[in-house]
Amino acid sequence: LRKDGVSGAAVAGEMAAYLYSNGETFSSLLEDIYLKYGRVVSSNSYFICDSKETIKELFDGLR
Repeated sequence: LRKDGVSGAAVAGEMAAYLYSNGETFSSLLEDIYLKYGRVVSSNSYFICDSKETIKELFDGLR
């Protein structure tokens, strides 16, 4: 199992079998994790600029 996707599918199948044998589901496990650690919400956006001068100023400000 050298490919990440194949390995991931094998682990997911093993996890599903374990959860099923304990009367749980992926969803119930996620809910338990959310209750313990909370939920995270992320909102990403992009800034598009063609001005080399403005881009330089922005990156200089980050340094």
